[in-house]
Amino acid sequence: EKSKDVAATPERCRALEEEDFYREQVKDAFRIIDVDGRGFLDKREVSYLMRYLLQFPSEAQVRDYIIVKLEDDEPSQFVKQDKVEAFMVNVLMTNEFEPAPAEHLLAAFRIMDP
Repeated sequence: EKSKDVAATPERCRALEEEDFYREQVKDAFRIIDVDGRGFLDKREVSYLMRYLLQFPSEAQVRDYIIVKLEDDEPSQFVKQDKVEAFMVNVLMTNEFEPAPAEHLLAAFRIMDP
């Protein structure tokens, strides 16, 4: 019995194409925010990048989870492009922080303003 070559399956090829697409999206967004091309962002700019890419974590998630994942071993006010890129590609592929559906938002507004 032959073992399947995972890299050759159509699903794997589509996943790689999707990953490449998201990687380019993240690079483009990073370039927009990193206007002087330093290769890193101020930690406060991470939420801007995420929202530009249509991912909407809460500020608490950005502060307590996302920034922690992006930090280097040495404390700094900045995060590096390679870490942001790898993290964001994964976020985009899993839709981890996609916005709430319109029905949920409408229901919340109806509760707040009956």
